[in-house]
Amino acid sequence: MNQIKCASLFLLLSVLMLLSSFSSSGSAEPPAPADSVPAEEIAPSPTVTLAADGEHRVTLSLQQALEIALQNNLAIQIQKIQVPLSQEAIIEREGRFDPVLYGEAINRRNEEQTSWALSGADIYKQNEQSAKAGVRKLFGLGTEADTYLYTSRSRNNSILEGLEPQYRTEVILSLRQPLLQDFGTDVNTTDIAVAKNDVTRARQGANFQVIATLTNVERTYHDLSGALTTLALRQEYLQLGEKTLSENRRLFDAGLVHVGEVQQAESAVASRQEYLIAAGQIVRDLTNVLKNTMQLPPSSPLYAVPLHTEGLRSQLAEPVPTHDQAFRIALDNRPDYAQRKVELQSNDLLIRQAKNQLLPRLDLVGTAGSSGLSGDAQPVSFTGDPTDVLFSRFDGDYGDSWDYLSDTKGYQWSIGLTIEFPLGNNTDKARYNQAQLLKDESIMNLRNLEDQINLEIKLALENIASSRDRIRVADQLVALAQTSLNQEEARKLQGLSDTFRILIFQGALVDAQIRAMQAKVDYNKALAELYRATGTTLQQHHMRFELPEDRKSQ
Repeated sequence: MNQIKCASLFLLLSVLMLLSSFSSSGSAEPPAPADSVPAEEIAPSPTVTLAADGEHRVTLSLQQALEIALQNNLAIQIQKIQVPLSQEAIIEREGRFDPVLYGEAINRRNEEQTSWALSGADIYKQNEQSAKAGVRKLFGLGTEADTYLYTSRSRNNSILEGLEPQYRTEVILSLRQPLLQDFGTDVNTTDIAVAKNDVTRARQGANFQVIATLTNVERTYHDLSGALTTLALRQEYLQLGEKTLSENRRLFDAGLVHVGEVQQAESAVASRQEYLIAAGQIVRDLTNVLKNTMQLPPSSPLYAVPLHTEGLRSQLAEPVPTHDQAFRIALDNRPDYAQRKVELQSNDLLIRQAKNQLLPRLDLVGTAGSSGLSGDAQPVSFTGDPTDVLFSRFDGDYGDSWDYLSDTKGYQWSIGLTIEFPLGNNTDKARYNQAQLLKDESIMNLRNLEDQINLEIKLALENIASSRDRIRVADQLVALAQTSLNQEEARKLQGLSDTFRILIFQGALVDAQIRAMQAKVDYNKALAELYRATGTTLQQHHMRFELPEDRKSQ
């Protein structure tokens, strides 16, 4: 019965250490997810139309392009992987507080000369089989606990040995509690807290990559819209030239104009054909860039077809925040700014830990345990008289050693202090100074980023304002150029103008139209840049982005 009680005591101590791992501060709940939004919503399918030349054309909206990039872009997917990677780092560091089960079984034999005259032999021989099993654990407070069960069977050739064989059983609990260095949950779980901050930084890094990628898609989309408009204008420009050439040839055949009029028109047509070819190449280049940014796979129906856009946003009444408003919005929404702030938090944690390591190591140590002994009692005589012998009171089999384990006479305990202090302590001092310098660096990085954000917002707002002014002026210029061309064509019908002047006015009109279109492109790109600078790209386009949920400790 006593051996059952003793075994139960050991099991109880072990179970308590195991259970404590689930409530240890080293296994605290991971932080709530960073500011991320649910899963991506795929936009409606692009519109496929059949052009007059029989070619299938795909009209892709900006929203669709952004959604496709959000779903397919590999740079975004790579950044998303960083989140579960950093979450695994938390689990890894919390594993330091997991209980460790250990055990050993040893068979040893030794023979050695002995100076003990009463042993009865010049060579002392001993044979022992032993086993040990235990549990050790580190707690968040810094406490190191170790409880183990030891049992052995031994024989020797001493004539004074009262038990042959001898059975010994022990249950030991040992504790070490730091009092200065490494004392406290905050100090011992610093690496876990830093790892949790790294998860937040990984989430913000993924959001930052999303914004950068979507901004790149949006800028390319607007450039493609402008290039398609330019291509259409160049096509109309060529058609005007061909119309003028056809008219001049008719007049030349009728003997109404000289051959120079025809040659001027032919030169203009050739020049405009070259402009058209160049504009077409720009469209193809931007289409390929947009497809690459969206990471379209070869199996995609959009991979090999020309893309057309829905055109450029030209409404100038869209509300634009002031500089101060935009700056405050940016500080609240920019993922890279949030990363810098979290980095500062980690710096503070590391400084606190490094400061603790400057303290001397002063540990409270203690052990407590109970032991049991039994064996086959052998007669021991100090006089040589066979009738004058003694027998050990611990006569019994192996199971009796467990019974004697509960005997209060077989116990041990100790308590004390250990101290350790490296002379000079240069290593810990250097680590503390490094932690302070890293924080100073992080503060400067944060301030530098604030200056960069301030500049990006200022440039975006100025570009929006100047683009709006350019659009208004360019629209007036287009109207004036169209009027001038109409008037010059009327003058030519009256014989007051020539082909040279008509070609000049046609060129002025298309240049004005292209400049008006480019002003709209720049306006839309400036808005995209403002969204990026304020970290609101997803919100402005009503988009969602999902990140992996935090893993919980096992």
